[in-house]
Amino acid sequence: MGEKLDSPEFRSIWNDELNYLFDLFEKNSFEIRIAGGAVRDLLMGFKPNDIDLATTATPDQMKDMFDNENIRMLHTNGEKHGTITVRLNDKENFEITTLRIDLITDGRHAEVQFTNDWKLDANRRDLTINSIFLDRDGTIIDFFDGYEDIKNKRIKFVGEPSRRIQEDYLRILRYFRFYSRICINENSHCEESLKAIKENASGLEGIAGERIWVEFRKIVCSKYADSIMRHIVDTQVHKYIGFTDSCDLEEFSQIYRYFDADLQNIPMPITMVCALLRTSKEFEKLLKRMRFSNEEKRIAEFLFRYRDEYKKIVSEEDNKSLEDKLKPFKFILVDCVKDAKIHEKLIELLKYVNRFEFVKHLENWPIPNFPIGGEMLSKKNIPKGPIFSKILNILRENWKNEFNLDTSKETIDKLLNKLDELI
Repeated sequence: MGEKLDSPEFRSIWNDELNYLFDLFEKNSFEIRIAGGAVRDLLMGFKPNDIDLATTATPDQMKDMFDNENIRMLHTNGEKHGTITVRLNDKENFEITTLRIDLITDGRHAEVQFTNDWKLDANRRDLTINSIFLDRDGTIIDFFDGYEDIKNKRIKFVGEPSRRIQEDYLRILRYFRFYSRICINENSHCEESLKAIKENASGLEGIAGERIWVEFRKIVCSKYADSIMRHIVDTQVHKYIGFTDSCDLEEFSQIYRYFDADLQNIPMPITMVCALLRTSKEFEKLLKRMRFSNEEKRIAEFLFRYRDEYKKIVSEEDNKSLEDKLKPFKFILVDCVKDAKIHEKLIELLKYVNRFEFVKHLENWPIPNFPIGGEMLSKKNIPKGPIFSKILNILRENWKNEFNLDTSKETIDKLLNKLDELI
């Protein structure tokens, strides 16, 4: 206690808005400090994206202050938990939360009581690295040695792990997410924490799918994702977030190794989820547990449709020219030309099969339209009905495989000449 932070990152956050806010609280005899993730980031040498604040002022006292100063409050729906959000000078938002203790917890939500005791507030937080406060002068207020854990690259719960987890079972996933951010060794987990996670994993059953996905999507694309997934399976966590015991850890590790070597081209979280699943039926089951966006669902459906076929194609492409290697992927673009999101989906497939370098050849490739239309077949007296569609599809496959997607008049004539063989 008492150590001070004086870094360029810390000095850089003190703009007019933040200084004004501290002046206001101090003028009204309330304590206010930087809290949570902003402190963690600053102590790690990063400038935080958002600055959350903690105070001894109650929500009612804050509202009175802000009303008197004509400060805009964006919303007060966090008020029962002690949080007021303000916007200063139409430039920056700040979340300010009253110090509190949890009176009643059910593993999902908590009933809180406000307090003036900074240590009691720190004691209710999940991890030691998130339980630190910073004073205006840079003084580090650290009741549970969180700064030491940051310096030593450790992730620990505040106090007794089982108790912290039982207050909110989502903290199990937060443990794994922050492990990937903080630690420098993929296997330096606290055994006491892993034991508590395994003993309490079933509590995740009561957590909403939206909250599960918010955390899990960050884990699957993180540093050490493959190692962390093995711990998630070993501690039985996977069972309670929608996965079966057939989790494909080998496939997941393979895809992880592709992007671990190239952190610029990390797959989307939904792509990494697909790697864990052996079949589309497993995805349908997962849909009942996790809440994905419609676009994520469509990407998953696309990957399940193509991934196995294209893994095989890629494995057999030795000694082929670049054009021949690109051709199967061009066929997808042609077949899905009406899909406005096809390039986004194809990029995820390229990442999945470790051919991301093809993107530059495909993203601006002008997709040709199949040059044979229904009118042409009608002029050749092909009767409408099943045979009409069948012939059109055969010609389309011929165009792709024999005529290399050429749209010249010569190719059209050759395709139409094939009609005699097909009728």
